[in-house]
Amino acid sequence: MGVCKRVHGWVGERIDGDGYGSDNHLGREIVPYEIAHQAWQILVDASWDTSQKAGTAFIVYQGGILVRMGMEMHDLADPFEAEAVAAQEALWWVQGLIQERGSQRVQLFSDCLNLVNALEGNYLDCLPSWRARPVVARMAQVFQQLGDSILLQHVTREAVQPAHDLANHARRRGMSYQGIPVASIMAEHGIGMSIDVRSTKSLHAPIESLRRGDWVKLICGASFEDVADVRNLSLVYTLAGVDCIDCAADASVVNAVNEGIDVALSISAVNRPWVMISVNDDRQDLHFRKAEFDPEECPTDCPRPCEAICPADAISLKSIPEINGTGSSTTYSKLEGGVITERCYGCGRCFSVCPFDKIRAMTYVRDPITTCNLLERDDVDALEIHTNGRGTNLFSELWDSLGDSISRTKLTAVSLPYIGEASVGVMNQIFSIMQSCPPLYNLWQLDGRPMSGDIGRGATKQTISYAIHLASTQNRPHGFYQLAGGTNLHTVECLKKERLFRTKTGIGQDALIGGIAYGGYARKIVGKVLRKVPTENGYGRIEDHPEHLLEALEAALALLGPVKSLQSHST
Repeated sequence: MGVCKRVHGWVGERIDGDGYGSDNHLGREIVPYEIAHQAWQILVDASWDTSQKAGTAFIVYQGGILVRMGMEMHDLADPFEAEAVAAQEALWWVQGLIQERGSQRVQLFSDCLNLVNALEGNYLDCLPSWRARPVVARMAQVFQQLGDSILLQHVTREAVQPAHDLANHARRRGMSYQGIPVASIMAEHGIGMSIDVRSTKSLHAPIESLRRGDWVKLICGASFEDVADVRNLSLVYTLAGVDCIDCAADASVVNAVNEGIDVALSISAVNRPWVMISVNDDRQDLHFRKAEFDPEECPTDCPRPCEAICPADAISLKSIPEINGTGSSTTYSKLEGGVITERCYGCGRCFSVCPFDKIRAMTYVRDPITTCNLLERDDVDALEIHTNGRGTNLFSELWDSLGDSISRTKLTAVSLPYIGEASVGVMNQIFSIMQSCPPLYNLWQLDGRPMSGDIGRGATKQTISYAIHLASTQNRPHGFYQLAGGTNLHTVECLKKERLFRTKTGIGQDALIGGIAYGGYARKIVGKVLRKVPTENGYGRIEDHPEHLLEALEAALALLGPVKSLQSHST
């Protein structure tokens, strides 16, 4: 008969389930017991079919139903992964609740015995699904952090039947949400909060976009540190619906990104994008360099092609007037200015056009200690590691140095260029290294032609070729895949022609690419508008100028629209 375990809220019989831990022994007694003051009871369950489509659900009680959330999921390998993801979705909601309301007592109920045992005893090696291990590992750490605030209990299927029914509905018909603030119950427990669909959806939106295949990331630039532009870019693209904003691993830049996001959320009820920081594992990565030169070495009659070609307006040169001894004439014998370091993102176009070969590249590696400190922040959600793909030793060293900080991220991305037939082998080696501290979700960024999206249609061809090669390979590593490098307004069109863009039905159903990262092109089209914003001491707030904000938003929506609307057209 098993052991009867009594907890606040339910009495349940703990019995051995089937291979995936879901008990089908209906009719066992599950009765309400004692509702602790201000305790939240959450039922969790999942529904899965052999097409790897699933529904996950959780229902929140506190004397009555407060929240019902059902989510449609894709590409879940087995029932256990579906159960783990369902519990994870509920746990994210719990984290948001505790962050907003302070310490709460939360009781989580699941009919998946293997999941409960794994979380209670950290038995990750015994899980029936290897794909679920990173999810369960992250949840175990969160449970440990929450301590006595949360209690997990195994119950029978009958106890979670309402959540199971909701999961079935979500699997068949898509997302379902119902928030019912029960006034009398909330007043009785002294709760002045109503459940808001926006705050609940925001926990799920980014990863669901990857699953659907309409994920969009804004790349501010791993070396781009102009906080005023970063702030305004983040504001505009948050309003446009971007899922993630990738920025330099610098505290001031991260602050600027979050400030832009917060302003956007105050303007419109949009989903909050994840904030990602980018680091590199060596000194040869093009994304982590800046141009530099001494303007006094430049001839005064130089035509200054570097100024004209710079896409970031990061080079500014002025002739210095000199008056002769008699004061009768003015000459210009030298220049001042040079590279505006915080604006340069290392595209390298100025190197080749300098007629006097005066421009040099200054490369650097992001400090792992600084990176770890940033990952400890609540407003940093994801990490991206750039590697050149020519070996894995440096990646392994960096991964080890980041240690437990990785476990705090919702997503870890690896960006690497195309290195021919060796690409998949290197990716699998990197994936193996990552299993020493498995990320919650992992993403592969296929960087076809770095920092070239603003050049034109031809720039996207190399990236598409990279995706075609990966799509034809059977042993590529697990994870989501995203295009970057050379991405622009033409990328989605090219992906559709190659049947590489994933949608629920029709063309691209089994396609590889789950999303697109836009960098130079995204900054260019909005940057044209940002240059019009009046500034004071070099700083301008685009929201103070509605005509410019609308113009910038229109440009951003024109870029994101083909990605985001593709899903809705296919359903």
